[in-house]
Amino acid sequence: MNDTIIRWCVEPGLLVGRRWSGRGPQRGWLFDLVDLIRFVRQHVYLLNPDRMQPGHHLTRLANLESRSQAWRSVTDLAAYLHVSDQVVRRAVRQGLVPYQRRPGAGRYGEIRIRADEFLFIRERVLGEIEPPPRT
Repeated sequence: MNDTIIRWCVEPGLLVGRRWSGRGPQRGWLFDLVDLIRFVRQHVYLLNPDRMQPGHHLTRLANLESRSQAWRSVTDLAAYLHVSDQVVRRAVRQGLVPYQRRPGAGRYGEIRIRADEFLFIRERVLGEIEPPPRT
């Protein structure tokens, strides 16, 4: 099994599985389908559905969850805020941006932010609060 999956999913307890002795020199992992479905629904930000097996039912579920949860990158948030990526990364370090990390982009992973949080983040980072509508 890929060490990335072990490090990012199994070791932190996000994906529960058990070891089993199969063929070959390495022990394998066995995952229950219910646990896999729960993992995809709760932690789709960790996945890249484009790299999953096309046509598989878990790939279809990951695509659906990815579209509905709308996790975006630092670059996407920076474009929305009209600032540089560095400004967004600084806001992440300051705790102003709720985020998750997924494997990739070095040791610490790629920052992922839900698109439905962008307006809230803009208010916290830039202090831009929409004026109330006039009546």
